[in-house]
Amino acid sequence: MRLSKSSLLVILALGAILIGTGYTSLISPASAQKKRTIHCNYPFEEPSNVQRTLRLNKFGIIINIPANYRAMAAVDGSIHFTDNGTYQLLNCLKNNPGATGGREYNAIIVDKSKANYLYSNVYDKVPGKENMFIVWEKTEHDNYTSHKISLRIKTNKGIMEVSLSESYPVMHEQDVKNEIRSIIQIAQGIQII
Repeated sequence: MRLSKSSLLVILALGAILIGTGYTSLISPASAQKKRTIHCNYPFEEPSNVQRTLRLNKFGIIINIPANYRAMAAVDGSIHFTDNGTYQLLNCLKNNPGATGGREYNAIIVDKSKANYLYSNVYDKVPGKENMFIVWEKTEHDNYTSHKISLRIKTNKGIMEVSLSESYPVMHEQDVKNEIRSIIQIAQGIQII
């Protein structure tokens, strides 16, 4: 069947209008297929009792982390150590724009300190560790106080901080004590190089 020139122009014009308005599925059978939504659903893994040792020359430390934790370099220069399930979840979301999924994110974060003074907000020294300090920062909000606990380390690369990411702000005294115990436990597995 042969189309007249005017019929061909009408079909081309209609095609251009449909493409311009997003109705390409009428023209292309391949694009008519419904896009499958990717759901990133990877469960949290409890920290392993087995430890592995990593040397972080950039930060001037050697750190022990659970064997099932993976390292992720963040845009701000920090390193996040998180469980394998969370690592897979974050990679799935990064590699699949528009994917669904998400949950709390717990990690050990190593970063250069933003403090301009080594002893700013220092609460205590880490027992048995030179140049390691527990930092307790309090932030007043309208009707509560949040607390951030971290480990500050003086190294030959500068002042570093190790902290735990939390899904919710630490607000209660018992939570602060638990956080301090966790930071001291991490400090026991760190050496300054």
